Amino acid sequence: MNIKDSTEEIVMDTDRVSKIVKLKNESISIFEDGRIKPINNPESLTKEERTSILKLMKFSDVEIESFPEELVNELLTDGGVEVEVTQEDFVHIYTDLQGNDYIVTPETMDAVDKIKLRDAQIIASKINLNSGVSTFAMEIEQHGNFTGQGILTYVGKKSNNLEYEYKYRTAWEWSLMPTLTFTDTIATGWQAHTTSVSTASAYKRYANGGVSHDNKVTVDRSNILATKATIDIQNAPGRHYGYIEDTVRIPVVNQGTTGSFTSAYGHSWSPTVAGFGGVTINIGAAGSISFSGEAGDKWNWRNTFIIGNTK
Repeated sequence: MNIKDSTEEIVMDTDRVSKIVKLKNESISIFEDGRIKPINNPESLTKEERTSILKLMKFSDVEIESFPEELVNELLTDGGVEVEVTQEDFVHIYTDLQGNDYIVTPETMDAVDKIKLRDAQIIASKINLNSGVSTFAMEIEQHGNFTGQGILTYVGKKSNNLEYEYKYRTAWEWSLMPTLTFTDTIATGWQAHTTSVSTASAYKRYANGGVSHDNKVTVDRSNILATKATIDIQNAPGRHYGYIEDTVRIPVVNQGTTGSFTSAYGHSWSPTVAGFGGVTINIGAAGSISFSGEAGDKWNWRNTFIIGNTK
């Protein structure tokens, strides 16, 4: 057998089905490496069936419960398998109008909220914001809580089995509309051996049904080691949820080593007018992620995993 034939045989082996699970309306093919075969038209399945398939993909009940329907359907359409990530070096900082940084923890939250209130009142007086800011003192305990996470799936080998293909997602959520809604920013960065081949984004709001605001996300792929985007947060009630997603490839020679991608999110407490710059994310030449600006929340963390491990 010549070299070309050998390569083709290996490619076929990577997608060898080891198990078929039959559901009421769908038969799920599971490959030897634990991936599921992509699902066509997952919207036609029942919620219970979609939940069952996500469990086959190794997502936990807690994760599945937190996923909006649009993300569930995309995960099923992609196929693959979840890869466990460890969230490391999580930091939440509030930067006030004077440029001072305050680390936000459960122990410091009350003190930082007082600083936020002071800044919000200064901003409101200068740019005549609506009464939402003037009543911030009453609302500060009721505004939406932010959650950020890295979601990782493995979707197979590419380039004649020389590269692993993953989906890196930096996901964000406001449990309710934040008290102040301006332009937020988000980013994902990765290692030098990793290459992004495509990028997607989503922004949905959930109040009396799901409302798409995908057109409010502007993606910047100008750096080969990171993707960033701006999000025009809508001044409307409900849960706000979104993510940026990069399909990336990693050479298989890195199997068994630690892979990682960095996630960051900045929430502005002011518009980019009247001398206020808002919070932005900067991407360095080597893909490093940093924040600039004042009067805003800044979250960043690192997601680590073992390359090539799908167990």
